[in-house]
Amino acid sequence: MGKKIFILVVDDDPGARLLMKKTLEQTGFTVIEAENGRKAVAAFETLRPDLVLLDVNMPEMNGFEVCRRLRENSGGAAVPVMIITSADASEDIRRAYDAGATDFMSKPISSLILKERVSFMLRACATSRQLYQSKELLAKAQAVACMGSFFYEPNGSSIHVSDTFRTIFRLADASEAVTWHLLWRKIHSDDRAALAHKLQKLQISGDRFQQDVRLVDPDQGDRFATLQIEAETDNKGKAARFIGIVQDITERKLSELLERDKNQVMQAIVKKESLTKIFLAITKLLERQRPYSRAAICQVGEGRIQTMLSTSLPAQFCKSMTGRALSTGNGTCAAAAHLEKPVASENTASSTFWKRSRDAVSAHGILSSVSVPIISGGGQVLGTVALMHHHIYKAAPADFDLMKNVANLAALAAEQHHLSEQLNYQARHDYLTGLANRATLAHWLSQTLKQSARNPSLGAYLLIDIDRFKHINDSHGHYAGDRLLQEVSKRLQQCVREGDVLSRVGGDEFVLVLSRLKHKQDAVRAAARILESFHSPFMIESFKGNIEASIGISLFPQDGMEGDVLHKNADVAMYIAKNQGGNRFQFFDSKMHEGVVHRLQIENELRKALERNEFELHYQPQLDLTSKKLMVMEALIRWNHPEHGQVAPAQFIPVAEESRLIIPIGRWALREACRQNVEWQKKGLPPVRVAVNVSAVQFTETNFVESIRETLEETGLDPKWLEVEITETVVMKDLKKARRDLQRIKKMGVTTTLDDFGSGHSSITYLDQMPLDGIKIDKHFIGSINIVNALEKCKSHNFVKAFANLAQDLQINLVAEGIETEHQREILKTLGYRIGQGFLFSAPLPAADAGNFLDSIV
Repeated sequence: MGKKIFILVVDDDPGARLLMKKTLEQTGFTVIEAENGRKAVAAFETLRPDLVLLDVNMPEMNGFEVCRRLRENSGGAAVPVMIITSADASEDIRRAYDAGATDFMSKPISSLILKERVSFMLRACATSRQLYQSKELLAKAQAVACMGSFFYEPNGSSIHVSDTFRTIFRLADASEAVTWHLLWRKIHSDDRAALAHKLQKLQISGDRFQQDVRLVDPDQGDRFATLQIEAETDNKGKAARFIGIVQDITERKLSELLERDKNQVMQAIVKKESLTKIFLAITKLLERQRPYSRAAICQVGEGRIQTMLSTSLPAQFCKSMTGRALSTGNGTCAAAAHLEKPVASENTASSTFWKRSRDAVSAHGILSSVSVPIISGGGQVLGTVALMHHHIYKAAPADFDLMKNVANLAALAAEQHHLSEQLNYQARHDYLTGLANRATLAHWLSQTLKQSARNPSLGAYLLIDIDRFKHINDSHGHYAGDRLLQEVSKRLQQCVREGDVLSRVGGDEFVLVLSRLKHKQDAVRAAARILESFHSPFMIESFKGNIEASIGISLFPQDGMEGDVLHKNADVAMYIAKNQGGNRFQFFDSKMHEGVVHRLQIENELRKALERNEFELHYQPQLDLTSKKLMVMEALIRWNHPEHGQVAPAQFIPVAEESRLIIPIGRWALREACRQNVEWQKKGLPPVRVAVNVSAVQFTETNFVESIRETLEETGLDPKWLEVEITETVVMKDLKKARRDLQRIKKMGVTTTLDDFGSGHSSITYLDQMPLDGIKIDKHFIGSINIVNALEKCKSHNFVKAFANLAQDLQINLVAEGIETEHQREILKTLGYRIGQGFLFSAPLPAADAGNFLDSIV
């Protein structure tokens, strides 16, 4: 069913209305009647008819006035209006058209003609309406797409353009004729030649073309448009007219330009170009996006603007902003950084953001500004991006979006620059102390030695090593050790002259290179200052106390002119200083080299010995001097060198202790002794306590108590079958620690003995404080007993007797070591000694022979 068609019939004659109504209703139309002009206007506004039949001669308001009223009504322009006039009223016809009538009909009215004229008018108006709607829709589509249309004839003087075309070309005067002369003034001079060439080619060959052009606008900035033109030909193939479209592509072009500029900035970041250069490139990027703005980037730090960079703002203005505090009154840059959000000032003359810096913007004609903070990935404000104008300007959302985009790019550049600087710094400096690292030292030293070769001068290479640092590090923890190294570096820096280089080359080793010395004594004074700087106690975390250092010094040119040689020679001298007790310095002497090289060879071979299982334990029995009952088997280490045969302990134990290799060697000896004892017991041999010697280094610089516990658990040995022998050196190094650890060892059920008693000068003063089960007399005293005439009571005899009385008073076991003759045994028995050890009873035996020895006493 079709849509109803409403027709408004307006006539003051009822008969005429009835005739028209009857005729139209027979055709299928719906008729609305109005007897005068006032009612006609009211009905039109309410019912919106599809067509109006309007009589001219009516009281109150004639048909011409009613027609004008209808056309003024919203939506009235599109409704067809047919005015009914007298047959000979030609003047009425003219007035009808002037009033806006669509058509006219003369009286008397014929029913047939009325039906046909109304039907035709409705069809024509529907077609017209569709065309109007299409044109309106096309105009809206062109406006949305920023696309205009135009055409011109080959010999025509003007160009017919759409409204959108005028908008794109900024042709404000709608009445102004559009000519190519006018358009050439709007097109950028750099684009005219190419466009003219293509237009000429179009005239000749009719080839369609497309070209992007820049449109010049001094007030709002240049824009970009694309032109597409083609020829329409007549039936002879000649160009009848040229039609085309123009589209505003400014947004697309700016987006492409932005991406290109951003890529160039990214390449500059990757190439690690200077941050200033990158920031200036970013300001140019901004100004290409906003040509009538002046861009700047501010870097901030310590609560102030550190620098303002711009290629277009006056240098004096940028300088005046530098140093201003970050606040809400020192301009939009300071405010954006302070508030950590975008800030805009539409008018700097009245904006509160410029109240304390208004003189700066006023002096340089800056009337508006907008700033966005540059924020790092970690949330730190690094600076601001700013746009400033020499005219009043209200920032749009698109401006803020662009500036935020650019601020992110600036943040990336700043962070990458900081990371690059950090990596460069780390490559040249020690991570813990901030001192020059080994690579930087090597480079600087190489330059210094080259200069010294050209201009001979004295220099010194000081290798500084912290005494007993490993013990501090192990006992107080690595964090405390690191803090101590940091404090040491600070003290060392106070001893350095300008122009000298201080470096941490690894662990607890530092190097100080002194150049341009006048005398060797200058190096002496420098080394003395360093040792003196350590006199004040260090107060770090759990460690509070004094530390000392050993310093080896090599001189150039006399001790070498290569960095590696100077370091090696200083290392030799430092080793000698440390061997002499530390807390001293030592100059290199070529005679030192041979002994140190031998020591280093032994150290290197000791490391290999551990890997190759070249160590073994021999066992020497301790017997009751009266009954000869087996009391203890002492484990003694032996080194079976693949080339030199068996190496005596006296040759390698000191090196092992100095190099700290005694720690893994001692750990192996403890585990092997316990394992062997368990094996003997599993074979059914009589249980016997095995004594293991413990180095002072192993006891003081490791958690020896825990090591015993782990070894017993691992091997399954009952603690009562283990004895540990420590020396007086252990006790003297740290009396409190020795007492505490010995108590814990005894609590496990392990026997404790003090070895080589009497070899120290203060043994007796602390003996009663130690939780000991026994003492072993140093074999020196046993060997010195005058066995030919014991009655002469030599000093050693008196000491040996005194030791026996002391052990009896303290109620601890007493062992005599180094008994080689029957006479010595008899004298020791007479003096009260119960247990003895020495070659008189047995030499140290390999494990298999020791097992046979145990089997023989069953």
